[in-house]
Formats: sequence, C-alpha cells, structure tokens
Amino acid sequence: MPGRAKQVELINDPKETLKLIIQHVYPNQSRYWNRIRGEIYGKLAPEINLARLSQVPSYKQFVEDFTTVLKNLKVIR
Repeated sequence: MPGRAKQVELINDPKETLKLIIQHVYPNQSRYWNRIRGEIYGKLAPEINLARLSQVPSYKQFVEDFTTVLKNLKVIR
C-alpha cells in the first residue's frame, strides 16, 4: 500500500489488484468473490479521509470536472 496519498496512482489498476488479492486469499470461493469485494468496498467507504483523498491528483481532477458539469447543467452555481 502506498504511504502517501499521491502515490496511490502508482497502482495501474487498483480494482484489478483488489480482485487478484481476493482471489488469492479466497481461492476456492470464486462464486463469492463479487460479494466479498462489495463487502470490502462497504467497509472501506466510511474510512476514507476526504482531506487526504483530495491530495490525489486524479480525484482532484474528477471533482473539478464534476463541478463544471453540475454548473453547466445549472444544478449548482
């Protein structure tokens, strides 16, 4: 796991990485892999520190782009 928020982008495909970890840890339970992944996401979501996440360049770009779209749609000012 990366030590700094910006380093998280060094993982090329984090979803695939998590999938491979689950398959390694639960090799004989393939029919449960999607459920396990969903449970992991559910447990991780409340733990996300938004201040730290805002240090990740791709997340910052996502927020900027999403804000622009919402403004263009007149959903926000």
